[in-house]
Amino acid sequence: MQNLMKSLFLGAFVASFVTFTAQADPARWAREGWKTDFSITSINLARVLSGGPPRDGIPSIDDPQFKPHAEIDFLADTEPVIGLVVNGEAKAYPLRILTW
Repeated sequence: MQNLMKSLFLGAFVASFVTFTAQADPARWAREGWKTDFSITSINLARVLSGGPPRDGIPSIDDPQFKPHAEIDFLADTEPVIGLVVNGEAKAYPLRILTW
């Protein structure tokens, strides 16, 4: 019975913590450096929940590793990519990788 009570208490604590931390907080956003005027809104910000990592919470890829097309075996020939040519050098950025 005591283990059950501990489990229920822990579950309630985690649920309340997640609910508390997931709510919109324009003051926190301002402290994080956002310049958006959150006083102008057509929705109730209290209904907005966090959707992922904070601003700059996804690290940049500073040294991407490119391979020749012939060495790529995990993408189909019909895989959508964003193509870019700079100084005659072509690169393809798979949308599946970019959105991940």
